[in-house]
Amino acid sequence: MPKFLAICSLLFVSHAFALSPSTTKLANPPSITRRLLGDSNQNSKTVGGGAGAGDGLSMLQAAEKRWEMTRSSPPISPPTPFITKSTAPSPKSLDTFDVAILGSTLGLIYALKLQSMGSRVAVLERGKVKGRVQEWNIGTGEFNSLQSSLGLDLTSAIGSSFETNRVGFGDFECRVKGVLDLGVKPDVMTEILKAEFERLGGTCFEDTSVVGLVEHPDAVVMKGVEESGDVCKSKIVLDCTGNGSPIARDYRKDKPSGICVVVGTCASGYDADTNDFGDVIYTNGGINEKNLQYFWESFPVGKVKEGEVSDTKTTYMFTYLDADSRRPTIESIYDDYFDLLPAYQPSLKSVDDLKIIRSLSAFFPTYKASPLKIDSNRVLLVGDASGIQSPLSFGGFGATTRHLTRITKAVHEAVPLKLDRNELQSINEYLPNLSAAWMFQKAMMKTPDQSTDSGFIERLLSGNFRVMDDMGPKTMVPFLQDVVRFDGLLGSLAGSFVATPLEMPVIIGHVGLPALVEWMGHVFALGAYTLADALVSPNLDPDRIPDEKESWIWKRRKENWRYGSGNDFDFEEVRQN
Repeated sequence: MPKFLAICSLLFVSHAFALSPSTTKLANPPSITRRLLGDSNQNSKTVGGGAGAGDGLSMLQAAEKRWEMTRSSPPISPPTPFITKSTAPSPKSLDTFDVAILGSTLGLIYALKLQSMGSRVAVLERGKVKGRVQEWNIGTGEFNSLQSSLGLDLTSAIGSSFETNRVGFGDFECRVKGVLDLGVKPDVMTEILKAEFERLGGTCFEDTSVVGLVEHPDAVVMKGVEESGDVCKSKIVLDCTGNGSPIARDYRKDKPSGICVVVGTCASGYDADTNDFGDVIYTNGGINEKNLQYFWESFPVGKVKEGEVSDTKTTYMFTYLDADSRRPTIESIYDDYFDLLPAYQPSLKSVDDLKIIRSLSAFFPTYKASPLKIDSNRVLLVGDASGIQSPLSFGGFGATTRHLTRITKAVHEAVPLKLDRNELQSINEYLPNLSAAWMFQKAMMKTPDQSTDSGFIERLLSGNFRVMDDMGPKTMVPFLQDVVRFDGLLGSLAGSFVATPLEMPVIIGHVGLPALVEWMGHVFALGAYTLADALVSPNLDPDRIPDEKESWIWKRRKENWRYGSGNDFDFEEVRQN
């Protein structure tokens, strides 16, 4: 499910002109999106690290350009790859780190954890190490886990808190606790993380553009722009630059397997008295004439203490689709957002009553071949750059929190070892629960050539979520936090088949038999990983293996079974709620 975000980009297109009967040229009226975003006085402080930094209309233009390129053809790799290799030793004059991290938006979380473990860490950021003025939503349990892992009090970064969220499709609706119920301010959190990172001896290279990496036998050199030359070198490099990773671009040769387009606003003007819960995922209509099923997500903003009220809300409308050239523009989807918003939020009489604080327009590409492995024994992709987030999600905060301990432990232990390519990249090994989630994205979209009826997706989700709700929070909460587990998946599938047996042929026809067969392979692997974690792992102690490399490899296998089966999910918060 969608987790919060990374505000990407917003579009400003040229006005078309029309001739009146008197041959006078008159500009066509601007779209509702351009009119509202152009009239809004959006927060100028949104410039900071991460995707989507900048003002609304100019970033929309950049996003639309990238979306057009993505739809029209596969990505074109630059003539010079981002990583080049050298057989010569690295320059001795450069400052040497154990781990260098490219990108600070979420990279600072990895950096602080590694620095606290004893690694010498550098963060390289092309701008300032500064979070954006917005809110990232995360579950209370996930947030507590992050604080515990970092040994840091981050409560001052909480901007919003509310008790429940809604899930609803068609005639089904339920409330859930502990899912995306906190709004965290990345600007405040980044300030806390940076201060602690530097207090522990970490180094931040700000305003430092890394234009390439040179992998030597003993270290990786970070190359700056010509005038600045080489920046530093490191034994291991983590790429935390997100969906725009230049390294991932070199390896992703095909169109994305799927796309999540997200548009929305943070705005005031809603009824404060009823603004006391959020929506994790909600529909109030079927597949439209653009062959898109729209979903809604929303969260109160500025409500922290019990009894506080706020008329400010973040609302997103998102949709899953492929990168077919016939797909609509982001602006046209944004127009639909403004047209449909009053029906979704009845307290809003007209979108003209909104005071837009921030606007969002983004698309998130996802790939079946994830997490991404690359040809390097010193460079590792993490977070969105590796594709480790769920294909149903449009933000990497939750995935970073979930995999933080696993990845940082593996990297810290790898620093003194001379690992080969296969050994280092095993940190990004196949995860069957991540691959199994692809079927859900495929089921939640309609291609331009399909004849699926308009109500199919709502009926499918209504039936599945009704079964999960009956099974209880131990099934519902992990799924909504992008953790697919064998027990929950098998139980919900069986329940759905019993409840709606006549829908099964329709589902098979919608997703296609080849995709279903492929998915079943991932489900069987999910079961095998679950058994391995339950039966093999307790009897396997890698610390007793004398060879350090072999011990490291078996530790990664145990972690892979645990995380790949979803058995890493902590049910303590579910029990408390």
